[in-house]
Amino acid sequence: MEEQQNHLVQVVQQQKDIIGEISELQSTLETKRNLGMKLQGIIEYLNSLGVTLPEAADDESASDDESASDGAAADEETVEGAETTT
Repeated sequence: MEEQQNHLVQVVQQQKDIIGEISELQSTLETKRNLGMKLQGIIEYLNSLGVTLPEAADDESASDDESASDGAAADEETVEGAETTT
């Protein structure tokens, strides 16, 4: 009987752990969903200003002129600037 009680204790603890993990995942999901909505708002804002994605040919010539890290830094500045204006 004692072995079954120990097993029950373990199962109840596993259930509590899983419930805690589910709660954390729900929180993370909500955070990611909110971030996605904010990013969509930034995209719509930039599109309303007439900002468009560069064409494929422009990307190739830009990569010849700039290193990839410089381009990434420019993209981050654009997003950061857009976030502060919205």
